[in-house]
Amino acid sequence: MKLAFTILEAELKRLADERKAFHLRQTLNNEQLSNGRLPDNRSDLLNNLVRAAMMDEGDLEKGPTGSLVTSSIQKGLTDEEIIGNTYIYFLAGHETTAHSLAWTLALLAAYPEYQDEAVQEINRVWPSTSAAFEPFYENTSFDDYPKFPFVLACYAETLRLFPPVQMIPKVAAQDVSISLETTNQDSTTVAQGADTNSRPSKEVDPFFTSQDSYTSAPHTNFVVKKDTIIMIDPPGVHYNPRYWENPEKFDPGRFMRPYNKDAYIPFGVGHRACLGRKFSEVESVAMLVHVLRNYSVHLMPTSPDGEIDINLSRERFSKASVRITLTPSEVPLIFRRRVHQA
Repeated sequence: MKLAFTILEAELKRLADERKAFHLRQTLNNEQLSNGRLPDNRSDLLNNLVRAAMMDEGDLEKGPTGSLVTSSIQKGLTDEEIIGNTYIYFLAGHETTAHSLAWTLALLAAYPEYQDEAVQEINRVWPSTSAAFEPFYENTSFDDYPKFPFVLACYAETLRLFPPVQMIPKVAAQDVSISLETTNQDSTTVAQGADTNSRPSKEVDPFFTSQDSYTSAPHTNFVVKKDTIIMIDPPGVHYNPRYWENPEKFDPGRFMRPYNKDAYIPFGVGHRACLGRKFSEVESVAMLVHVLRNYSVHLMPTSPDGEIDINLSRERFSKASVRITLTPSEVPLIFRRRVHQA
């Protein structure tokens, strides 16, 4: 394990040095650092960290031979901070994504009709050209990512059912009064001037309700004081029938239709939402495309005679513990190589 971390640190340092050297050469040639522009337009994490560090080192100046003098400047991120931020990004992204991919494959094995639909989408976009092609021989690119909306929907539905982060801590920036409905059922909105027999006896607070209508569902008001720690519960939101019909059901089609984006929070919510969301989605789609194109995925039998009880299988692979993130106990699956027609 120690050797693995040492190798990873060395590789990240090499990549950071490579990017910094590239930007320094471009700066010498184009004199673009002083006006806040760097010529490499790639917007990946490592480039952004290096770019930000170098623009903070704004006092860069040329030496007598035209070389760039940087020794006296340390306003931006240090090399150790760049490597540390990149390392956290890789660690968090790969652990949570690996667990979520395991559950995605398990759910697609449990509900083969959705696996078939995903494979059909993959084959439409990326048809096989040979019956004997080697798995993973061909590569996808970032440009291919938007071509697989149903594959992404399968991953999104898995994250709804198994959100990696079970509690999201927030701190109230100021005192605030919140009106909370005390039911998960859809409320009834009544227009002003309509029959008022169902109007709550309690006066409606105009701060929470429009002047043209009011909500007839029971509700309560409470005050959250500044600096109060608030825990947001993603599973509670994701399994709330108010936002998701049949919330226990695995249905990737939910994400092929309009849905309440505020009720989908596996990556957090607000300004502090996970910056690795796109990274997770892109690598997961790429992985699922390659795996499903080459292998069919099946559940392990649940009885000695080879029969499979879907409910029992789902109960088995749904067992998890909360460590850094939600971690599956075991996800036993069978992979069978697909035969591609020429």
